[in-house]
Amino acid sequence: MPSRLTRGFADTSVGQVHYRAAKPQGAVSTRPLVMFHGSPSSSRSLARLVACLGDQRCVIAFDTMDRAQRWSASAAVKENNAIRSRAAKWRSFLVEGPLH
Repeated sequence: MPSRLTRGFADTSVGQVHYRAAKPQGAVSTRPLVMFHGSPSSSRSLARLVACLGDQRCVIAFDTMDRAQRWSASAAVKENNAIRSRAAKWRSFLVEGPLH
């Protein structure tokens, strides 16, 4: 049976990150599985897979940016599309986030 899927927004030192996650009950001894959706899409496209894999380990799927940012002015889109900026948000989430 798939595990319970949770979703939320996590405040990190580099901004807010939306995620969906699942994990088994009790202690988890395996490394988390981090999933990234295709573009254009969202973590919703991975929700069923996250829930199923969450029976065995902690699984986290991030949204790369919210819909408002996706259609914002070109300067903001350019900044949000920077790989370093995204990586910093995801790293911050993994270190500081609610599933840590």
